[in-house]
Amino acid sequence: MTIQIAVVLLADEPAWNLDPLNTYFIVSILSNYAKKYGRIVILTMEKPRSDIFPFLDRVTYLCLGDVVYSGNTRLMLEYFRTIGFPCPEVENPLMYYREFMPSFSQKKFLRNNIRKTHARNSRSVA
Repeated sequence: MTIQIAVVLLADEPAWNLDPLNTYFIVSILSNYAKKYGRIVILTMEKPRSDIFPFLDRVTYLCLGDVVYSGNTRLMLEYFRTIGFPCPEVENPLMYYREFMPSFSQKKFLRNNIRKTHARNSRSVA
């Protein structure tokens, strides 16, 4: 019988109650582990700090049980900007959209998202 290292590591609040420096170290270590060993690390964070943004390859935001965004972290800002929800430059985008999600109408978001996606698809077909 052989034992293998798990392909997926789930970490629920790995930085809970840690100071900013240790939070940075934990996320940095998890990111490096994923890259070095080709593993997937899925983590949840209640209050993600802006300094961990570069360590995240992908991000998923949920609103009222629906996926609002799931994709490349570096494309997230452009995506939200194109559908009418830009993040102010002085804000931490991870916290801004986390706090922002419950405060806006899901219908408004879906309407903007569908309209922008439809317009983008219409241009690419033409």
